[in-house]
Amino acid sequence: MERETDHGSIAWGNNLMQFRQSRQFECLVKSLFAPANALHEVFYDLLHKRGVDTAEGKQLDGVGRIVGLTRTISNAAAIPFFGFAGQENTLGFGQARMRRENETVTGGFIKLPDEEYRGLLKWKIAVNNGHGTAPEIVEAMSNVFGAELAVFRDLDNAKFQVAFNTKNAPEYVLNNRYRLIPKAAGVGLEVVIVKHKTPFGFADQNYYGFGQGVMLSNADIVI
Repeated sequence: MERETDHGSIAWGNNLMQFRQSRQFECLVKSLFAPANALHEVFYDLLHKRGVDTAEGKQLDGVGRIVGLTRTISNAAAIPFFGFAGQENTLGFGQARMRRENETVTGGFIKLPDEEYRGLLKWKIAVNNGHGTAPEIVEAMSNVFGAELAVFRDLDNAKFQVAFNTKNAPEYVLNNRYRLIPKAAGVGLEVVIVKHKTPFGFADQNYYGFGQGVMLSNADIVI
């Protein structure tokens, strides 16, 4: 099935030979079928351009309304405050103000382009249909963070740690990391994001051992 089909020419081709020399009749037939061309394109788009992988623009917004996720994402940028070396997103004396009590460290909004929005929609679909299992978490992190590695660690007391690698995840994704990693209700979560996909660690940490893992420095830990 092609998207662009000339139904007028098809209809004219099905007429009897005795009418083939009548230009007026040909114009009449083709004009009557002209609206069918537009309807054909609409039906084609309904069939092929309404999925999460093929929809664009307003059609992709429609997918977002179905799954419950808008294109506009909050916590788009981190807000730097005064702090000390080793603290996340901090600046020194004279470079940033003090953070007030209960003040958030992220803010702003961003309207996502199609490809980035598509990745979050796949995450949302996984969350809507999942139960916070390890394979579901891995799939979601692959779609959103572009993670090649995910390591899980049980921290007891209904809490777990997930460590994964990412190099190019957008800032708004990192700022929303606790929201974007699916988990069961009532379960605690600790997130560690690194640059390398083979971090060195020990057996109880589920990391990589000697000769396989990369010893991480503070600069290698994204969050």
